[in-house]
Amino acid sequence: MQNVQDLPLVSICIPTFNGEKYISSSLFSALSQTYQNIEIIISDDNSKDRTIEIINSYKNWSSVDILIFQHPQYGLVQNWNFCLHQANGKYIKFLHQDDILEPECVEKMVDLAEQDEEIGLVFSPRGILMSEDADREFVCLDNYKNGQNLHAGWNNLQAIQSGRQLLSQPDLLEGHINKIGEPTTVLIRKDVFENVGYFDPDLPQLVDVEMWLRILSQYKVGFVDRMLSHWRLHPEQQSCKNFKNPQTPFTLDLIKLYNKILKNQKYPQVLREKAQQKYSQINQNLDRTAIFERNMPSNLEAQTLTIFTTTKPFQGHSGMIQRNAIQSWLSLHPKPEVILLGKEEGVEEISRELGLRYISDIDRNEYGTPTISGLFNTAQTLSSNNILIYTNADIIFLSDLIPAIEKVSTQFKDFLIVGQRRNFDIPGLINFTNPNWESGLKKLVLEKEDLHPDCAIDYFIFTKNLWSEIPPFAVGRAAWDIAMVYRALAAGHPVIDATSAIVAVHQNHNYGHLSGGQTQAWKGVEAQRNHVLAGGAFPKGMGYGGIGYISDATWKLTPTGLIQNTPRIAVTPTQPKQPEAGFQSTPAPVTSETPEQTIAACYESLKTQPNSPETYKTLGNALQAQGKSKEAIRAYIKAIEIDPNFAEAHANLGNMAYLQGQLDEAMTCYQKALQLNPKLAGVYANMSRVLQQQGRSYEAEFYQGKALELSSNSG
Repeated sequence: MQNVQDLPLVSICIPTFNGEKYISSSLFSALSQTYQNIEIIISDDNSKDRTIEIINSYKNWSSVDILIFQHPQYGLVQNWNFCLHQANGKYIKFLHQDDILEPECVEKMVDLAEQDEEIGLVFSPRGILMSEDADREFVCLDNYKNGQNLHAGWNNLQAIQSGRQLLSQPDLLEGHINKIGEPTTVLIRKDVFENVGYFDPDLPQLVDVEMWLRILSQYKVGFVDRMLSHWRLHPEQQSCKNFKNPQTPFTLDLIKLYNKILKNQKYPQVLREKAQQKYSQINQNLDRTAIFERNMPSNLEAQTLTIFTTTKPFQGHSGMIQRNAIQSWLSLHPKPEVILLGKEEGVEEISRELGLRYISDIDRNEYGTPTISGLFNTAQTLSSNNILIYTNADIIFLSDLIPAIEKVSTQFKDFLIVGQRRNFDIPGLINFTNPNWESGLKKLVLEKEDLHPDCAIDYFIFTKNLWSEIPPFAVGRAAWDIAMVYRALAAGHPVIDATSAIVAVHQNHNYGHLSGGQTQAWKGVEAQRNHVLAGGAFPKGMGYGGIGYISDATWKLTPTGLIQNTPRIAVTPTQPKQPEAGFQSTPAPVTSETPEQTIAACYESLKTQPNSPETYKTLGNALQAQGKSKEAIRAYIKAIEIDPNFAEAHANLGNMAYLQGQLDEAMTCYQKALQLNPKLAGVYANMSRVLQQQGRSYEAEFYQGKALELSSNSG
């Protein structure tokens, strides 16, 4: 039998932070190793719970050296690196505070590593443990589903092989990008870190993947085909927190990772070419905020408001009035965040010039028109502010805007502010360097006082996630604005008419950007579809009139304060329809004012009624409203698993597929929904959209006609 002194020392590194719940089982698994020559390094990131107390209780009786290092809070990745620096072993065996090692884990990995001095990393398959509360978190459920058998993603995995051989796999960046696993699954020679460097704290979600790639580029890799560790899934683990934290978006980590690959000549050419392809795809499809980061306003920290819009091309008269409008927004105090959505001519250049956020790729219908759901959902996802404004790009705001919002926000937690615009001809660019530009313009506008009828709404000031779901209305066409007000009223939110308090200046223009002019905007096919999607906002018998005019507001904001309003047509608060999910959806078993409250209520309901498909569908709606697509999909799938004949759940799943560009999958879901319930007008309308995008115009017209027919009959 080999003497312990002859065995290479292995440092089991356990970074800890408030880990009292699982540290005992984790530490016990480390102390239960069959391998005899180990030390345990604890690097504690300033825990406030009983973590250190529990570790000390083991230290008092263990024959294994347990070295505890406590320090100020460094953060997750820096804590890993600090732990590495304290290790004395030839090999590093990471063990996260909530994971578990099999008794033979270290022994089997060291046996393989010692067979070839060129091996830098050894890994193995790992099991997944689910905490009791993880099955209520769709992030955890998604990780459980997609995190199985990571090693199966390698095409030709051997016990010992060149890391560069693995990196040359053509589909390396496809599927699950981490084909090795978490740090608990690996054993690494300590001197590897001296060569390739330590973990990069700039990559909160892909920090381990990036390290594995670095090691593979310079070392051989060992693989033990045996489950030697267990990764625990629970809502409090960092990967789940990162997923839910908008400040650590996965896509930004991907961009950074691909950039690192492109700049490192040590990576195989095939990998660098694939990274370039992936990087280009992200640039084409996602937010290009990083490009303009250097031009962002210096007082970003003071921003409490986000203004977003989609524009026409920045040329001629349209370009002039849009520049006037945007400059007026940037003149507000405090300066708001401004997001321009779309890729019309000149938008990128004006964004760079003025330091605006710019998102080129947005959801459009088959006619190329941006959708309201795409604009609102994108802006709400990107914005860190609780109050947002959607406005037409020709509206000039003055300094009365911010005080008006402040008055309302002190009275209501959630709200919608609308108001009539004041039409005015502005012949050229405004000189915003003139300190009197606002007072002069306001005087002229109020003297003319050309108030637009209250059936047209040019700006929406609202709290984030006010609407539980937003249909794919076509921007710039009739009906959607009234429908949005109606849906807010129907949900019981206060709607405030701020015409008297906010002077919103509409710069007059023609409708030359539309081939059919104003008639197309008001009565064209897209306007007709907007009426269908608007549902209850346009009751039968009202024709093109509807409920949701500015005069239907429940409150008025005057220069002196808020007063209750007598609406033109009162709306009794109800659970609003969900057109995108099929207009005939079953009433939800739980209702709440906000998506967060709905989610909480659904989870509470599922405790006593775990097999309620309606609750899972409602949960999916709320998650979708928060932009949590993966979790929403999982909820809809669960509803279908419980009730395969739940038409509305099939329709919702089709909508998610459509939003992700999976048109064939969307059509399959829609067809199944209509097979189960042929009276879902919204599904016919959605099928028409898909068919138009597939170039099947004749079929699309049939389904659009069917949607209009069903909507008229049910109205």
